[in-house]
Amino acid sequence: RIRRYRLAGDELQIELRFRTVRFPLAGLVSAAADREAMRHAWKMYGNGGLGAYSGRFRSRRLGPFRAYLTDAERAVVLRWPGRCLVISPDQPTYFLEAVRKRAGLSR
Repeated sequence: RIRRYRLAGDELQIELRFRTVRFPLAGLVSAAADREAMRHAWKMYGNGGLGAYSGRFRSRRLGPFRAYLTDAERAVVLRWPGRCLVISPDQPTYFLEAVRKRAGLSR
């Protein structure tokens, strides 16, 4: 179960039921909203849509990626060199603005 996403300092924290997963924002290459991110994605490991998408997935468009999202309509794709993450913050526009600012990305 995904409880919340939080930006703390220079990292993204995803609070799950019994643990917190951390992703440093250093080296972030891009951040963009993408409602189609989970379309045609294959589940490699994890939960594939019963209340949430969480785990490792693969698609032709994104390649291998990790997903922690509850609403595919609000999907946001974060990319680092060699790594991709898909999440669904409550307010994608505000979240993207905050992530880009903290990671030093231009729009």
